[in-house]
Amino acid sequence: MKKLFRLSGILLTFLICLTCLLPGARAAYAGYDITAYDIIINIGEDNVYHVTETITADFHVPSRGIYRYIPLRQEMEWKTEDNTKRVIYNTKIDSVSVQDFPFDTYIDNGNMVIKVGDPNKFNTGKVVYDISYDHALGDDKIDEGDFVYYNLIGTYWDCSISGISFTVTMPKDFDGDSLRFFSGAFGSAGNAPVEYSTSDNMITGELAKTLRPGEGLTMQLDLPEGYFDAPPEFPWQAVFIAASLALVLAALILFLLFGRDRALPRPVEFYPPDGVTPAEAAYIISGSVDDKDVVSLVIYWASKGFISIEQTGKNDFKLVKLKDLTDNTHEYEKTLFFAIFNGRESVLISKLRENIYNEVESVKLQIPPLYSGKGKRLYTSLSLYMGKLSLFSAWLLVMASLFIALYRLFYSAQTALIYSFVGAFIIMLPIRSLSQSLSKWHGKGRGKRTALLTGSLIGSVVLLSAYAAFMYSQGLFLGSIFISGAVLFLGIISVYMRKRTKRGSDLLGRILGFKNFLEVAEKERLELLSQDNPSYFYDILPYAYVFGVSEKWAKKFEELAVRPPSWYTGYSGAFTPLLFNLLIFNSLATMHSAMTARPVTARSGFGGGGGFGGMGFSGGGFGGGGGGRW
Repeated sequence: MKKLFRLSGILLTFLICLTCLLPGARAAYAGYDITAYDIIINIGEDNVYHVTETITADFHVPSRGIYRYIPLRQEMEWKTEDNTKRVIYNTKIDSVSVQDFPFDTYIDNGNMVIKVGDPNKFNTGKVVYDISYDHALGDDKIDEGDFVYYNLIGTYWDCSISGISFTVTMPKDFDGDSLRFFSGAFGSAGNAPVEYSTSDNMITGELAKTLRPGEGLTMQLDLPEGYFDAPPEFPWQAVFIAASLALVLAALILFLLFGRDRALPRPVEFYPPDGVTPAEAAYIISGSVDDKDVVSLVIYWASKGFISIEQTGKNDFKLVKLKDLTDNTHEYEKTLFFAIFNGRESVLISKLRENIYNEVESVKLQIPPLYSGKGKRLYTSLSLYMGKLSLFSAWLLVMASLFIALYRLFYSAQTALIYSFVGAFIIMLPIRSLSQSLSKWHGKGRGKRTALLTGSLIGSVVLLSAYAAFMYSQGLFLGSIFISGAVLFLGIISVYMRKRTKRGSDLLGRILGFKNFLEVAEKERLELLSQDNPSYFYDILPYAYVFGVSEKWAKKFEELAVRPPSWYTGYSGAFTPLLFNLLIFNSLATMHSAMTARPVTARSGFGGGGGFGGMGFSGGGFGGGGGGRW
């Protein structure tokens, strides 16, 4: 039995090797052979190849027909004495026709596919197909000379090919001594056994061997510079550069016409504007409301006598309702207040975890409308629209350039549209973050805003560099540099495009004056304010918290006689404003963690063209490709 298994293994190994090595064995699996392949190419002075292929397919199994696929995109390296130049070509195929057979054409993965045959009819034996098409190669993009470098037979056929003949007609005289042929698998640099002759600008010949599956035939002919007069490619680089400059100029003009702010008054203010809560003050400065701004309302209510705070543990606090909010309190305050207590007189912060997330989000949405109606706006409607238009223009510019580059890569409008949309969105994320960092500049502490700005700039540079590197690989580097600069400019100017209303200027100026006072207030002034209002330190603390200057604020009261607040209990020991600020900061951090915790929900699981070539080897030229049966 062991000998039988050993003999079977040897026999199986032998059969596998035989299948891999023998042409006939490999070809048999394709289900057909090509017994004759005649190529006629008339090359125009515009470097357009008018190709006719007469293919005789011998079907061993019932087949509807054959298909041809021809690469549209080609990457080549041209080597000279001085350097190596990498060039990308995007060619075009049209005027496809097939004699006596129905056919269909489509683009697949950067290849023009010609599918020939009747889906309702099967063929066996020999069938002759005449396929014609025009292949426009365009400008050769090199200055050393012109050339013909074309795959007469591509290296991606899956069957053996015999009876290969060709006729190539050139538009003008040429030097026949520079004519060479290569055959074999992709990359084979050996001379092909071709018998050919030249007469009246015509090259005719035959290949004196049968090509195995995966082998091809390539023709190379060196020509003097200027032999072809191909129309240049559409100047996308110039279009991108012009569009970038035009958008930058338009944004600058719109800024000068509609976005310039009047001088901002900054009077010294000892208190915030009447009726403006710390959450609103943060919104007026930055144009947005974050979780920290909402949480500051808890300290604000405590300073107003609505609640008290009791420390019950190292990381837990009890909120006690002393009285209900008044009728003239903002709706967003009522939303959060009622969510916290929910009919209770007191509640532990730990009990709020994952229970009021939706209400916190609702509060963040309720504050902006207070400053968006007629007569209430902080910024003019037109300037806000112009700012958004600037950002949209930047995104559109990136997307359009990516679409062109990706279409040249995939030759699929749908694929290019999807990838360019997503790519532009990702590239604009740090640009958007950069604009937000600038718009919130006055609402953040110096360290935090510097970190945000630095992170946004680094992210922008990294992604724009990746974008430029990709565009370089597609031969569009210069245009991408102008686009990158325009995108950064548009992202920044979109912030300064916003023009404040008179009300917006007055409110922002007063709040910035108030914030500046908190940072630079002198001891004598604070003593007078504390004498007039003994709870002054605590009334201002929630504003200092959202402005990011609470520690500075507390340090200024270290040498002043400040009594502990009546609304905070649970702390024992020597009292100082700085230590109390630390306690409050920790309590707010705990509240922030609990009040903004997102409810946990169940989650469902999920599972998870062209060619590169160069001068002088089989399969390295334009055209070719391959085919098969269907």
